[in-house]
Amino acid sequence: FGLLQDGSDIPWCASPTDAPTTEADRPSRAVSNKGSGDVRGVPCKAETLRAYVECSECSKPRCIFSARKLTPGQRSVIEVTKEEYLFICGCALFPEGHALYSTVVVEEGIDCSSCVAAAYYTSRCAFKVCCFVCGSEDPLPITAEEKAKYQTIHPVCGACSASGKQPRTRCSRKAKN
Repeated sequence: FGLLQDGSDIPWCASPTDAPTTEADRPSRAVSNKGSGDVRGVPCKAETLRAYVECSECSKPRCIFSARKLTPGQRSVIEVTKEEYLFICGCALFPEGHALYSTVVVEEGIDCSSCVAAAYYTSRCAFKVCCFVCGSEDPLPITAEEKAKYQTIHPVCGACSASGKQPRTRCSRKAKN
C-alpha cells in the first residue's frame, strides 16, 4: 500500500515527516470563499445577519445568517446548539440533513486566522464591540476624529495595535466646508 509498481512512494501517501507543513497546507486555507458571498443560497451580508456564535478555539464571533427572519423556535434551536456543541470557524453550524442546515448558515470558507466579518459591525443587531482582528472584547476606544473621518470603523485591541494592526475603516466622510 502506498507504493508505485517501481517501488517508489505515491506522492500523497508519503510519510508526514517527509516535508514540513505550513498554514497554507491546511484544507480550510485552500477555500477561496474568504468571507462574504452566499452559503447554500443564503446571502452573507448585514441584512441577513441574525445572530452570532463564538468559535471554541479562537473565541471570535462568527456571524449566523438567514434569508428570512428567524422564528422563536429557530432562535431556540440555535441557542441550544450554541450551548451544547462546540463551534469551530469554517464549519457548518448544523450537520447536513438538519432542518436548519440550508436556511441558517455561517460563513464556511473562513478559519481562526480570518478577521471578524464586516457584517458583524454593520448589521442592525446590537452585538458586543470587539477587536476585528482577534475578537478581544477590550478594543481601544475610537477617537472623535476617527468617527468624524469615517462612517464605519472596526476597532482593534491594544495587543493588535501594538503589533501594527490598524482599525479597519470604510466610507470616508467628505469634509464639510
